[in-house]
Amino acid sequence: MNDAQRDYDIARLRTFVAIVKTGDLQAAAEQLKTSHAQVSVRLRSLEDHWGVELFKRTPSGMILTAAGAALLPKARAILAESNPNPIRKRHDPGG
Repeated sequence: MNDAQRDYDIARLRTFVAIVKTGDLQAAAEQLKTSHAQVSVRLRSLEDHWGVELFKRTPSGMILTAAGAALLPKARAILAESNPNPIRKRHDPGG
C-alpha cells in the first residue's frame, strides 16, 4: 500500500470514528474541519469497500449497526497505531 492510499484509509477511519462520536454527519464534518459532503463520501467509500452498512441513517442521527460496532474497536486501534505518541512526555531530568 502506498502512502497516499494509507492516508486515505486513515482519513476514512477518522471520519467513521468522528461520526460515532458525534452521531451526526454535519457535527463530524465540523470536528474534522471538512465539509459534510466529504464526510458523506468517505463514509460511503468505507461502506462500499467492506460491503456493509456501518450506520443506520435516521432523522434523529446516525445509529451504529452491528457491522459498525464490530469495526469500531479495530478502527480505534488502527488510528492509535498510526499516531503512536500523540502526547509527548516532557523530559524529566530528575527522574
